[in-house]
Amino acid sequence: MDNDSQVPQNVEILFQNLSIKDDKKADDSLLMSQQIVADLRSAKRAEIITIDFLKLRENRQFENNRHVYESILHHDMKEIEKHTNKKEVDKILAELDISLETLLQECVQHKILNHILSGRISKNSTRQGSLDEKIQLETCNHTSQKYGIIIEKLSVDKYRGTVDGEILEKSDKFDKRLKSFDGIVYGKMKGWIFAKVVFGSGGHQDNVFKEAEVLIDWYTKRKNDVSANLLLPFGGAKEDDETLIILIDGDNHHKVKKLKEKYKEQNQILIVNHIEFQEHIIENYSFISDNI
Repeated sequence: MDNDSQVPQNVEILFQNLSIKDDKKADDSLLMSQQIVADLRSAKRAEIITIDFLKLRENRQFENNRHVYESILHHDMKEIEKHTNKKEVDKILAELDISLETLLQECVQHKILNHILSGRISKNSTRQGSLDEKIQLETCNHTSQKYGIIIEKLSVDKYRGTVDGEILEKSDKFDKRLKSFDGIVYGKMKGWIFAKVVFGSGGHQDNVFKEAEVLIDWYTKRKNDVSANLLLPFGGAKEDDETLIILIDGDNHHKVKKLKEKYKEQNQILIVNHIEFQEHIIENYSFISDNI
């Protein structure tokens, strides 16, 4: 049963079979049955998972630094190259006018120098947005799958929109491609996800909100264009079933609020953070079994 306002059939029958002759008792009994249903439904709802993305990035930066530090001690060049910012390494070598081998030898002999260097050359956690998005989607999926909804992170270029209003898989139309979708939703809810974690303001951060607006405008136009050639990877779902989810976490609440206000009349556009997305799923897709 998908509608929270409905009473499970077995509970309805239970109270219908009671010998109730008094209207007040009948009202009280109905209220009691509804309360039982509400209590049962509440007990079966999943807990909402909350992620502190700022703390998550801080922890990841610490691990990035530690990993580079250990890799230098063990002279693991493969790991050093994999987990460091090459431009920053080259800049340091140019400043000191020494070879990488000499720098690493100095770091092995002097732990403080190794700590300082590791912190400077390790990859910046704020630039690892794909890892943030992965956690966003996995967190929401952990909750959604309990309600028959699967949220899946897409690989780069898996599905992209085009200026013609199409959604294509691994499109070769380079001149017409838009940014790819970050995730897909299927099951009881169907749609596409634009996922980002944004802290602070500036060039990159502001571009995220511009990209979101471009995608929403494109999606809205596409939905209104009955002649659009639509890709339906949801097992034959109608296009009216689709929702575009703009999943943005971070601290720029003012811009998120403006985005919500601008598109509040678009009922197939959902602008949420990871907590609000889970709440939306629980509120709209939760149910309890008729066999309770």
